[in-house]
Amino acid sequence: MNDYKEMMQSLNQLRRLGVRIAVDDAGAGYASFRHILCLKPDIIKLDMSLVRAIHEDKDQQDLVAALVEFSRRRRTSLVAEGVETEEELKQLLTLGVEYVQGYLLSRPCDASDLIGKLFHQYACEKPTGRQGRTGAAS
Repeated sequence: MNDYKEMMQSLNQLRRLGVRIAVDDAGAGYASFRHILCLKPDIIKLDMSLVRAIHEDKDQQDLVAALVEFSRRRRTSLVAEGVETEEELKQLLTLGVEYVQGYLLSRPCDASDLIGKLFHQYACEKPTGRQGRTGAAS
């Protein structure tokens, strides 16, 4: 993508209609960071390559921590994709990532299945007093 100015004009029209813009697979290559800077998305979705075994890699942790701070300053939501282990989830939450998705939490499913799962989960849980935005099970 070379003409970010024209793209921003189109995106701004969509934003006025209430559409939120996301950049997917952030961290997968140079272009995704350029897209973040030029498109000013509402949501940044971290590529699973930054998530995989993050609890074992200090460099990955430092990069994700920097993206958490960048997102906080920009008032942008940050989503970590591809969370598959409890260790990854714990490390991401420690770094301040507020939204996660991945097989650890749920396999892909349609909306009606999701509603049923959520209803069952919350109808069967005892109140713990804890509230969070990740939807992660303890």
